[in-house]
Amino acid sequence: MSQKEITNNEIMEALGQFANNVDERFGTMDKRFDAVDKHLFKIDGRLDNLETDMSEVKTKISHIESILDNHMKRIEEILQENQVQKYQQDRMERWIFQLADKLDIKLKYE
Repeated sequence: MSQKEITNNEIMEALGQFANNVDERFGTMDKRFDAVDKHLFKIDGRLDNLETDMSEVKTKISHIESILDNHMKRIEEILQENQVQKYQQDRMERWIFQLADKLDIKLKYE
């Protein structure tokens, strides 16, 4: 046989070096994961703030919608009142013309 025999010490030394290489790589990966975790915690905090801000925005929008609803209701009431007043004005104008005709009075628009 021409192969060199490997001793237990050589196997243990090779395994030790392999373990050290694995430890170094995992150390690097741990640093990366720590950085990612730190970044994710920041993002999580920002998302919490956004949820709070969105809640405030929704509350304000709801308040604005309520105000607009009240204004629209008042505008509708005013329009109805204007229609009633227009009808009354037209009726009174007819009466005035009828009275003027009965009394032979000529009315002028100025």
